[in-house]
Amino acid sequence: SRKHGTITFLVGLLLALYTLKSLVFTSTSFLSQPFPTIEVDRASPRVAIIGAGPSGMGALFALKVGAASRDVTMFEATSHIGGHATTVHHDGHDIDIGFIFSSGNYWAYEALLERYGMTRNPTSLSVQYHGSDDGSKQHADNDAGRGGVRGDTSHYPSWHNMGNAPTSPSLQAEIDRFQSYVESPPTMLRMLMPLGIWLKVVARFSDDFMESVLRPLLTPLFVTARGCMFQSTQGTLNYFRTKTRGGFLSINLDKYKGNVSMPVYHAVDGAVTLHENILEETKLPESKLHLNTAVTSVSRTRSGKWRVKARPTSGLPGGRCYAKRENDNTECLATGTTVDPPNGAGESIDEEFDQVIMATSAKIASKILVPSAGTHGAAWVLNNIDYDDFRVTLSLADDKDAVKTEKALYHVYPNGRLSGSIDRILEVGGGLYKLEVEPDSNPERPAKHYGSEILATR
Repeated sequence: SRKHGTITFLVGLLLALYTLKSLVFTSTSFLSQPFPTIEVDRASPRVAIIGAGPSGMGALFALKVGAASRDVTMFEATSHIGGHATTVHHDGHDIDIGFIFSSGNYWAYEALLERYGMTRNPTSLSVQYHGSDDGSKQHADNDAGRGGVRGDTSHYPSWHNMGNAPTSPSLQAEIDRFQSYVESPPTMLRMLMPLGIWLKVVARFSDDFMESVLRPLLTPLFVTARGCMFQSTQGTLNYFRTKTRGGFLSINLDKYKGNVSMPVYHAVDGAVTLHENILEETKLPESKLHLNTAVTSVSRTRSGKWRVKARPTSGLPGGRCYAKRENDNTECLATGTTVDPPNGAGESIDEEFDQVIMATSAKIASKILVPSAGTHGAAWVLNNIDYDDFRVTLSLADDKDAVKTEKALYHVYPNGRLSGSIDRILEVGGGLYKLEVEPDSNPERPAKHYGSEILATR
Protein backbone atom coordinates (compact mmCIF):
# COMPACT_ATOMS: atom_id res chain seq x y z
CA SER A 1 0.00 0.00 0.00
CA ARG A 2 0.99 3.66 -0.30
CA LYS A 3 1.26 3.91 3.52
CA HIS A 4 3.62 0.96 3.74
CA GLY A 5 5.61 2.29 0.79
CA THR A 6 6.02 5.66 2.52
CA ILE A 7 7.14 4.01 5.76
CA THR A 8 9.64 1.86 3.87
CA PHE A 9 11.00 4.91 2.07
CA LEU A 10 11.43 6.87 5.33
CA VAL A 11 13.15 3.94 7.05
CA GLY A 12 15.47 3.53 4.06
CA LEU A 13 16.22 7.27 4.07
CA LEU A 14 17.08 7.21 7.78
CA LEU A 15 19.38 4.22 7.29
CA ALA A 16 21.08 5.96 4.35
CA LEU A 17 21.59 9.13 6.38
CA TYR A 18 23.00 7.12 9.28
CA THR A 19 25.42 5.39 6.91
CA LEU A 20 26.50 8.71 5.39
CA LYS A 21 26.93 10.16 8.86
CA SER A 22 29.22 7.32 9.88
CA LEU A 23 31.28 7.72 6.72
CA VAL A 24 31.70 11.49 6.92
CA PHE A 25 31.77 12.14 10.66
CA THR A 26 33.93 9.27 11.90
CA SER A 27 37.60 8.51 11.38
CA THR A 28 38.20 4.77 11.50
CA SER A 29 41.61 3.18 11.17
CA PHE A 30 41.76 0.18 8.84
CA LEU A 31 45.53 -0.16 8.85
CA SER A 32 45.45 -3.55 10.55
CA GLN A 33 43.09 -5.03 7.95
CA PRO A 34 44.37 -6.84 4.84
CA PHE A 35 43.03 -6.20 1.36
CA PRO A 36 39.74 -8.13 1.05
CA THR A 37 39.48 -11.31 -1.01
CA ILE A 38 36.48 -13.28 -2.31
CA GLU A 39 36.60 -17.04 -1.77
CA VAL A 40 35.33 -19.56 -4.32
CA ASP A 41 31.56 -19.93 -4.35
CA ARG A 42 29.63 -22.98 -5.48
CA ALA A 43 28.83 -21.65 -8.92
CA SER A 44 32.43 -20.51 -9.59
CA PRO A 45 31.27 -18.01 -12.22
CA ARG A 46 33.29 -16.86 -15.22
CA VAL A 47 34.14 -13.19 -14.65
CA ALA A 48 35.29 -10.43 -17.02
CA ILE A 49 37.14 -7.40 -15.67
CA ILE A 50 37.04 -4.45 -18.05
CA GLY A 51 39.98 -2.17 -17.35
CA ALA A 52 43.39 -3.00 -15.81
CA GLY A 53 43.80 0.21 -13.84
CA PRO A 54 43.85 0.53 -10.03
CA SER A 55 40.24 -0.65 -9.58
CA GLY A 56 40.63 -3.47 -12.11
CA MET A 57 43.82 -4.74 -10.51
CA GLY A 58 42.19 -4.52 -7.08
CA ALA A 59 39.30 -6.61 -8.39
CA LEU A 60 41.76 -9.14 -9.82
CA PHE A 61 43.47 -9.46 -6.44
CA ALA A 62 40.17 -9.92 -4.62
CA LEU A 63 38.97 -12.58 -7.06
CA LYS A 64 42.15 -14.63 -7.58
CA VAL A 65 44.28 -14.51 -4.43
CA GLY A 66 41.74 -16.43 -2.36
CA ALA A 67 40.52 -18.54 -5.30
CA ALA A 68 43.32 -19.38 -7.73
CA SER A 69 41.02 -21.57 -9.85
CA ARG A 70 38.46 -18.86 -10.51
CA ASP A 71 38.02 -18.16 -14.23
CA VAL A 72 38.84 -14.45 -14.69
CA THR A 73 39.51 -12.60 -17.95
CA MET A 74 40.87 -9.04 -18.05
CA PHE A 75 40.52 -6.51 -20.88
CA GLU A 76 42.74 -3.42 -21.19
CA ALA A 77 42.70 -0.95 -24.10
CA THR A 78 46.32 0.18 -23.60
CA SER A 79 49.65 -1.59 -23.90
CA HIS A 80 50.23 -2.26 -20.18
CA ILE A 81 48.35 -2.77 -16.94
CA GLY A 82 47.95 0.29 -14.73
CA GLY A 83 45.36 2.43 -16.49
CA HIS A 84 45.62 6.08 -15.48
CA ALA A 85 48.19 5.07 -12.83
CA THR A 86 50.95 5.47 -15.40
CA THR A 87 54.65 5.29 -14.47
CA VAL A 88 57.05 6.87 -16.95
CA HIS A 89 60.73 5.86 -16.89
CA HIS A 90 63.32 8.48 -17.78
CA ASP A 91 67.04 8.56 -16.92
CA GLY A 92 66.59 6.05 -14.12
CA HIS A 93 63.63 7.87 -12.53
CA ASP A 94 60.16 6.36 -12.02
CA ILE A 95 57.68 9.21 -12.54
CA ASP A 96 53.99 8.69 -11.75
CA ILE A 97 51.78 10.92 -13.88
CA GLY A 98 48.39 9.45 -12.92
CA PHE A 99 47.81 7.90 -9.50
CA ILE A 100 50.35 10.13 -7.73
CA PHE A 101 49.17 10.52 -4.14
CA SER A 102 47.48 8.47 -1.44
CA SER A 103 46.26 9.71 1.92
CA GLY A 104 45.53 8.08 5.25
CA ASN A 105 42.07 7.14 3.99
CA TYR A 106 43.52 4.75 1.37
CA TRP A 107 43.65 1.82 3.78
CA ALA A 108 43.28 -0.85 1.09
CA TYR A 109 46.07 0.69 -0.98
CA GLU A 110 48.29 0.81 2.10
CA ALA A 111 47.53 -2.85 2.81
CA LEU A 112 48.73 -3.83 -0.67
CA LEU A 113 51.89 -1.72 -0.41
CA GLU A 114 52.68 -3.40 2.90
CA ARG A 115 51.99 -6.85 1.44
CA TYR A 116 54.55 -6.34 -1.31
CA GLY A 117 57.12 -4.51 0.81
CA MET A 118 56.79 -1.21 -1.04
CA THR A 119 57.65 2.06 0.70
CA ARG A 120 56.11 5.52 0.47
CA ASN A 121 57.53 9.03 0.71
CA PRO A 122 55.51 11.56 2.73
CA THR A 123 54.97 15.01 1.25
CA SER A 124 52.48 17.87 1.51
CA LEU A 125 50.29 19.58 -1.06
CA SER A 126 51.85 23.01 -1.52
CA VAL A 127 49.79 24.95 -4.07
CA GLN A 128 50.28 28.31 -5.75
CA TYR A 129 47.59 30.10 -7.75
CA HIS A 130 48.87 32.39 -10.49
CA GLY A 131 46.36 35.21 -10.57
CA SER A 132 46.13 38.84 -11.63
CA ASP A 133 48.62 40.43 -9.21
CA ASP A 134 51.94 39.87 -7.42
CA GLY A 135 54.06 39.23 -10.48
CA SER A 136 51.51 37.20 -12.42
CA LYS A 137 51.90 39.59 -15.39
CA GLN A 138 55.42 38.26 -15.82
CA HIS A 139 54.11 34.68 -15.66
CA ALA A 140 51.50 35.51 -18.28
CA ASP A 141 54.14 37.07 -20.56
CA ASN A 142 56.40 34.06 -20.20
CA ASP A 143 53.56 31.68 -20.90
CA ALA A 144 52.38 33.70 -23.88
CA GLY A 145 55.85 33.35 -25.36
CA ARG A 146 55.53 29.58 -25.01
CA GLY A 147 52.09 29.37 -26.57
CA GLY A 148 49.53 30.81 -24.17
CA VAL A 149 45.87 30.59 -25.12
CA ARG A 150 42.83 32.76 -24.65
CA GLY A 151 41.53 32.50 -21.09
CA ASP A 152 44.95 32.14 -19.45
CA THR A 153 44.63 35.50 -17.69
CA SER A 154 42.86 35.86 -14.34
CA HIS A 155 40.70 38.44 -12.62
CA TYR A 156 41.44 36.93 -9.20
CA PRO A 157 44.44 37.60 -6.92
CA SER A 158 47.47 35.32 -6.71
CA TRP A 159 47.80 33.18 -3.61
CA HIS A 160 49.72 30.24 -2.15
CA ASN A 161 49.41 28.06 0.96
CA MET A 162 53.11 27.90 1.85
CA GLY A 163 52.83 30.46 4.64
CA ASN A 164 52.79 34.27 4.66
CA ALA A 165 51.02 34.44 1.31
CA PRO A 166 50.39 38.07 0.26
CA THR A 167 46.68 38.59 0.79
CA SER A 168 44.36 41.52 1.32
CA PRO A 169 42.82 41.96 4.80
CA SER A 170 39.40 40.95 3.45
CA LEU A 171 40.72 37.75 1.85
CA GLN A 172 42.67 36.85 5.00
CA ALA A 173 39.48 37.30 7.02
CA GLU A 174 37.72 34.81 4.75
CA ILE A 175 40.60 32.34 5.08
CA ASP A 176 40.36 32.56 8.88
CA ARG A 177 36.57 32.15 8.71
CA PHE A 178 36.88 29.07 6.53
CA GLN A 179 39.36 27.57 9.00
CA SER A 180 36.86 28.17 11.81
CA TYR A 181 34.31 26.07 9.89
CA VAL A 182 36.96 23.37 9.47
CA GLU A 183 37.56 23.21 13.20
CA SER A 184 33.87 23.37 14.16
CA PRO A 185 31.84 20.19 14.88
CA PRO A 186 30.43 18.52 11.73
CA THR A 187 26.77 19.11 10.89
CA MET A 188 24.19 17.12 8.94
CA LEU A 189 23.39 20.18 6.77
CA ARG A 190 26.96 20.51 5.60
CA MET A 191 27.19 16.76 5.05
CA LEU A 192 24.25 16.78 2.59
CA MET A 193 24.81 20.16 0.90
CA PRO A 194 27.02 20.49 -2.23
CA LEU A 195 30.08 22.63 -1.61
CA GLY A 196 29.29 25.22 -4.28
CA ILE A 197 25.83 25.97 -2.86
CA TRP A 198 27.13 26.17 0.71
CA LEU A 199 29.94 28.56 -0.22
CA LYS A 200 27.68 30.97 -2.12
CA VAL A 201 24.32 30.76 -0.37
CA VAL A 202 24.96 29.72 3.24
CA ALA A 203 28.50 30.82 4.17
CA ARG A 204 28.61 33.62 1.56
CA PHE A 205 32.27 33.41 0.61
CA SER A 206 33.53 35.74 -2.12
CA ASP A 207 34.57 34.75 -5.62
CA ASP A 208 38.12 35.80 -4.73
CA PHE A 209 38.26 33.19 -1.95
CA MET A 210 36.71 30.44 -4.06
CA GLU A 211 38.83 31.04 -7.18
CA SER A 212 42.16 32.06 -5.61
CA VAL A 213 42.22 29.87 -2.49
CA LEU A 214 39.79 26.96 -2.35
CA ARG A 215 39.48 25.80 -5.96
CA PRO A 216 43.29 25.73 -6.49
CA LEU A 217 43.71 23.64 -3.32
CA LEU A 218 41.10 21.15 -4.51
CA THR A 219 42.22 21.04 -8.15
CA PRO A 220 45.07 18.49 -7.62
CA LEU A 221 42.53 16.17 -5.94
CA PHE A 222 39.73 16.24 -8.48
CA VAL A 223 41.59 17.48 -11.59
CA THR A 224 38.43 19.08 -12.82
CA ALA A 225 37.26 22.64 -13.30
CA ARG A 226 33.78 21.89 -11.96
CA GLY A 227 33.69 18.64 -10.02
CA CYS A 228 35.02 19.89 -6.71
CA MET A 229 32.00 22.18 -6.24
CA PHE A 230 29.63 19.19 -6.35
CA GLN A 231 31.33 17.41 -3.44
CA SER A 232 29.85 17.22 0.07
CA THR A 233 30.61 20.37 2.04
CA GLN A 234 31.47 18.47 5.22
CA GLY A 235 33.50 15.94 3.29
CA THR A 236 35.53 18.80 1.81
CA LEU A 237 36.00 20.48 5.18
CA ASN A 238 37.26 17.16 6.54
CA TYR A 239 40.16 17.30 4.08
CA PHE A 240 41.43 20.27 6.10
CA ARG A 241 40.81 18.80 9.58
CA THR A 242 44.44 18.60 10.66
CA LYS A 243 43.87 16.54 13.82
CA THR A 244 41.99 13.68 12.17
CA ARG A 245 43.22 10.79 10.08
CA GLY A 246 41.44 12.02 6.98
CA GLY A 247 42.98 15.50 7.00
CA PHE A 248 45.72 16.14 4.44
CA LEU A 249 45.15 19.67 3.08
CA SER A 250 46.20 22.93 4.70
CA ILE A 251 45.42 26.56 3.96
CA ASN A 252 48.71 27.53 5.64
CA LEU A 253 51.39 24.84 5.66
CA ASP A 254 53.76 26.80 7.89
CA LYS A 255 51.07 27.25 10.53
CA TYR A 256 49.47 23.80 10.47
CA LYS A 257 52.20 21.51 9.17
CA GLY A 258 53.24 20.39 12.66
CA ASN A 259 49.68 19.34 13.49
CA VAL A 260 48.89 17.35 10.36
CA SER A 261 48.56 13.74 11.51
CA MET A 262 48.44 12.19 8.01
CA PRO A 263 50.24 13.84 5.08
CA VAL A 264 49.92 12.58 1.54
CA TYR A 265 52.23 9.84 0.28
CA HIS A 266 53.88 8.86 -2.96
CA ALA A 267 54.78 5.23 -3.72
CA VAL A 268 58.50 4.72 -4.29
CA ASP A 269 59.30 2.82 -7.54
CA GLY A 270 56.01 3.97 -9.08
CA ALA A 271 52.40 2.95 -8.59
CA VAL A 272 52.41 0.55 -11.54
CA THR A 273 54.98 -1.63 -9.74
CA LEU A 274 52.23 -2.49 -7.27
CA HIS A 275 49.98 -3.63 -10.10
CA GLU A 276 52.73 -5.78 -11.55
CA ASN A 277 53.16 -7.44 -8.15
CA ILE A 278 49.43 -8.22 -8.12
CA LEU A 279 49.61 -9.70 -11.61
CA GLU A 280 52.54 -11.88 -10.59
CA GLU A 281 50.86 -13.19 -7.42
CA THR A 282 47.53 -13.92 -9.06
CA LYS A 283 49.25 -15.81 -11.90
CA LEU A 284 46.67 -14.71 -14.46
CA PRO A 285 47.39 -16.72 -17.64
CA GLU A 286 48.57 -14.71 -20.64
CA SER A 287 45.59 -16.02 -22.57
CA LYS A 288 43.30 -14.32 -20.03
CA LEU A 289 45.00 -10.89 -20.15
CA HIS A 290 43.96 -9.02 -23.29
CA LEU A 291 46.14 -5.91 -23.63
CA ASN A 292 45.67 -3.49 -26.53
CA THR A 293 42.06 -4.66 -26.57
CA ALA A 294 39.20 -2.18 -26.26
CA VAL A 295 35.78 -3.44 -25.19
CA THR A 296 33.17 -2.01 -27.53
CA SER A 297 29.96 -3.35 -25.96
CA VAL A 298 28.63 -5.20 -22.93
CA SER A 299 25.08 -6.53 -23.27
CA ARG A 300 22.72 -8.80 -21.34
CA THR A 301 21.76 -12.05 -23.06
CA ARG A 302 18.42 -13.81 -22.85
CA SER A 303 20.00 -16.50 -20.70
CA GLY A 304 21.09 -13.91 -18.13
CA LYS A 305 24.77 -13.88 -19.06
CA TRP A 306 26.86 -10.94 -20.25
CA ARG A 307 28.12 -10.72 -23.83
CA VAL A 308 31.42 -8.83 -24.19
CA LYS A 309 32.66 -7.65 -27.58
CA ALA A 310 36.14 -6.18 -28.05
CA ARG A 311 38.56 -5.21 -30.81
CA PRO A 312 42.31 -4.50 -31.00
CA THR A 313 43.87 -1.07 -30.40
CA SER A 314 47.29 0.37 -31.20
CA GLY A 315 49.45 3.31 -30.18
CA LEU A 316 47.94 3.73 -26.71
CA PRO A 317 50.73 3.55 -24.06
CA GLY A 318 49.65 1.93 -20.84
CA GLY A 319 50.61 1.95 -17.19
CA ARG A 320 54.37 1.63 -17.77
CA CYS A 321 56.28 3.28 -20.59
CA TYR A 322 59.83 4.39 -21.37
CA ALA A 323 60.52 7.95 -22.44
CA LYS A 324 63.83 6.88 -23.95
CA ARG A 325 64.36 3.53 -25.63
CA GLU A 326 66.74 2.85 -28.50
CA ASN A 327 66.98 6.56 -29.34
CA ASP A 328 63.21 6.75 -29.73
CA ASN A 329 60.97 8.73 -27.37
CA THR A 330 57.61 7.89 -28.95
CA GLU A 331 56.64 4.95 -26.70
CA CYS A 332 55.08 7.24 -24.06
CA LEU A 333 53.23 9.43 -26.56
CA ALA A 334 49.56 8.61 -27.09
CA THR A 335 48.97 8.50 -30.84
CA GLY A 336 46.61 5.61 -31.55
CA THR A 337 42.93 4.72 -31.57
CA THR A 338 40.80 1.61 -31.84
CA VAL A 339 41.61 -0.05 -35.16
CA ASP A 340 40.46 -2.96 -37.26
CA PRO A 341 42.70 -6.02 -36.77
CA PRO A 342 45.28 -6.35 -39.55
CA ASN A 343 45.08 -9.39 -41.81
CA GLY A 344 46.07 -12.52 -39.94
CA ALA A 345 47.09 -10.62 -36.79
CA GLY A 346 44.61 -11.46 -34.09
CA GLU A 347 40.87 -11.74 -33.76
CA SER A 348 38.09 -9.62 -32.40
CA ILE A 349 36.65 -11.00 -29.16
CA ASP A 350 33.01 -11.97 -28.68
CA GLU A 351 32.48 -14.04 -25.52
CA GLU A 352 29.92 -14.59 -22.77
CA PHE A 353 30.56 -14.27 -19.03
CA ASP A 354 28.53 -14.91 -15.90
CA GLN A 355 29.58 -11.60 -14.32
CA VAL A 356 31.24 -8.40 -15.53
CA ILE A 357 33.17 -5.85 -13.47
CA MET A 358 33.25 -2.38 -15.04
CA ALA A 359 36.63 -1.14 -13.80
CA THR A 360 36.57 1.89 -16.08
CA SER A 361 35.56 5.52 -15.85
CA ALA A 362 31.83 6.22 -15.85
CA LYS A 363 32.14 7.87 -19.26
CA ILE A 364 33.62 4.75 -20.88
CA ALA A 365 31.24 2.42 -19.05
CA SER A 366 28.21 4.42 -20.24
CA LYS A 367 29.38 4.10 -23.85
CA ILE A 368 29.92 0.34 -23.86
CA LEU A 369 26.95 -0.75 -21.72
CA VAL A 370 24.10 -1.64 -24.06
CA PRO A 371 20.73 -0.52 -22.60
CA SER A 372 18.35 -3.35 -21.81
CA ALA A 373 15.56 -4.17 -19.38
CA GLY A 374 18.07 -4.89 -16.64
CA THR A 375 20.59 -2.11 -17.27
CA HIS A 376 18.56 1.10 -17.73
CA GLY A 377 19.13 2.16 -14.13
CA ALA A 378 22.87 1.62 -14.31
CA ALA A 379 23.08 3.41 -17.65
CA TRP A 380 21.21 6.42 -16.24
CA VAL A 381 23.58 6.66 -13.27
CA LEU A 382 26.67 6.38 -15.45
CA ASN A 383 25.43 9.05 -17.86
CA ASN A 384 24.88 11.47 -14.99
CA ILE A 385 28.41 11.22 -13.57
CA ASP A 386 30.14 14.26 -15.04
CA TYR A 387 33.84 13.98 -15.89
CA ASP A 388 35.92 16.52 -17.74
CA ASP A 389 38.23 15.30 -20.49
CA PHE A 390 41.83 16.32 -19.82
CA ARG A 391 45.17 16.34 -21.60
CA VAL A 392 48.23 15.27 -19.61
CA THR A 393 51.77 16.13 -20.70
CA LEU A 394 55.07 15.30 -18.98
CA SER A 395 58.02 17.38 -20.15
CA LEU A 396 61.40 18.76 -19.16
CA ALA A 397 60.77 22.27 -17.82
CA ASP A 398 62.72 25.25 -19.15
CA ASP A 399 64.65 27.56 -16.85
CA LYS A 400 61.94 30.25 -16.71
CA ASP A 401 59.06 27.93 -15.86
CA ALA A 402 57.37 28.43 -12.48
CA VAL A 403 57.80 24.76 -11.57
CA LYS A 404 61.57 25.35 -11.59
CA THR A 405 61.76 28.92 -10.23
CA GLU A 406 59.20 28.65 -7.40
CA LYS A 407 58.89 26.11 -4.62
CA ALA A 408 55.22 25.05 -4.86
CA LEU A 409 54.48 21.43 -5.68
CA TYR A 410 51.46 22.42 -7.80
CA HIS A 411 50.84 25.59 -9.78
CA VAL A 412 47.22 26.33 -10.70
CA TYR A 413 46.34 28.75 -13.48
CA PRO A 414 43.10 30.15 -14.92
CA ASN A 415 41.36 28.20 -17.66
CA GLY A 416 41.57 24.97 -15.64
CA ARG A 417 45.33 24.47 -16.15
CA LEU A 418 47.49 22.71 -13.56
CA SER A 419 51.28 22.24 -13.55
CA GLY A 420 53.04 19.92 -11.14
CA SER A 421 56.71 19.81 -10.09
CA ILE A 422 56.69 16.02 -10.08
CA ASP A 423 60.39 15.60 -9.30
CA ARG A 424 59.92 17.46 -6.01
CA ILE A 425 57.88 14.45 -4.88
CA LEU A 426 60.55 12.05 -6.08
CA GLU A 427 63.26 14.16 -4.40
CA VAL A 428 65.42 13.96 -7.52
CA GLY A 429 65.59 17.63 -8.52
CA GLY A 430 64.12 21.11 -8.35
CA GLY A 431 61.57 21.45 -11.08
CA LEU A 432 63.29 19.31 -13.72
CA TYR A 433 60.10 17.44 -14.63
CA LYS A 434 56.85 19.26 -15.33
CA LEU A 435 53.47 17.53 -15.42
CA GLU A 436 50.76 19.67 -16.98
CA VAL A 437 47.04 18.88 -16.94
CA GLU A 438 44.33 20.94 -18.60
CA PRO A 439 40.84 20.48 -20.06
CA ASP A 440 40.83 18.88 -23.48
CA SER A 441 38.47 21.66 -24.59
CA ASN A 442 41.32 24.19 -24.29
CA PRO A 443 43.04 25.00 -27.60
CA GLU A 444 46.07 22.90 -28.44
CA ARG A 445 49.38 24.42 -27.33
CA PRO A 446 52.54 24.40 -29.46
CA ALA A 447 55.40 22.13 -28.41
CA LYS A 448 57.49 25.10 -27.21
CA HIS A 449 54.97 25.67 -24.42
CA TYR A 450 56.09 22.48 -22.67
CA GLY A 451 59.81 23.17 -22.44
CA SER A 452 62.83 21.50 -24.03
CA GLU A 453 61.33 18.04 -24.56
CA ILE A 454 57.96 16.29 -24.25
CA LEU A 455 58.40 12.90 -22.53
CA ALA A 456 54.86 11.54 -22.28
CA THR A 457 51.28 12.42 -23.17
CA ARG A 458 47.86 11.09 -22.19
